[in-house]
Amino acid sequence: AEDGLSQNVIRTITQDSKGFIWIGKWNGLSRFDGYRFVSYLAGSPGDLGVRSNRIEKIEEDRDGYLWLISNAGDILRFDPKTDAFTNPADFFGPERPGFSVSRIKVMPSGNVWLISGDAGCIRLRNSSLAYEIYDRENQRLKGNVISYIREDDQQNTWILTDNGLAMIRAGETVPVVFFGDNSHSMRQVFHAVLEWDDQIWFGSDHGRIWRYRKNSGHFSLLQLPGLSSVTHLIHGEDRQAIIGTSGDGLLLYDLRAEQMEHFNTRNSQLVHDE
Repeated sequence: AEDGLSQNVIRTITQDSKGFIWIGKWNGLSRFDGYRFVSYLAGSPGDLGVRSNRIEKIEEDRDGYLWLISNAGDILRFDPKTDAFTNPADFFGPERPGFSVSRIKVMPSGNVWLISGDAGCIRLRNSSLAYEIYDRENQRLKGNVISYIREDDQQNTWILTDNGLAMIRAGETVPVVFFGDNSHSMRQVFHAVLEWDDQIWFGSDHGRIWRYRKNSGHFSLLQLPGLSSVTHLIHGEDRQAIIGTSGDGLLLYDLRAEQMEHFNTRNSQLVHDE
């Protein structure tokens, strides 16, 4: 291409901590420094043990490595200092062959989480690529569909699944599971998380928000007026929580007054309640 790109179909763009622009394309990865393009991974994908070199997502970790996801769910780690690629599946692949990555979650601690669509998740520790697998097969999780992973301000890790919550304490590997149930009718699906100074909120189905108190380790229920899923939890102004639902509109919750204001298509200018 005239602009120096090796391919014109762009799938993702990100800027790293040093200011370089990284571009995921149909035939690999390109770096732009403001003057010129340098392309990587434009050869045969089989050379790196991956099925595709179409890069769909790029994430930078704490140590400056770039993590790449292909359109086939392959994962690669790229070192910009040495221009070298590493395939993490060379490490965990024998235990979970065919593990397909749909999302990457980079944590402040340096840990990197590989999340599949329906086969659990894998934690890679810092830059060593030492790994731990979390799924139903090894009984570390009750559900294999992961909606979100969060590292709280104490570096405990929370995994939100389609059957309960898992909490891995800082420095540990075996999780504690909350609300996981073997009965399908009793399952609680978790969708969203919001952390305050002294508590963490988890949005679930049936209008439920479970509030975890950090000092006691106990949960309490905040029941919303409707029975829709709580799909979004966002910090508002002045100790307010903005709560989005799958069918009951929007709510504002004032933590100081413990009062709730409800907005939907019947009492506001919302076009849809979803």
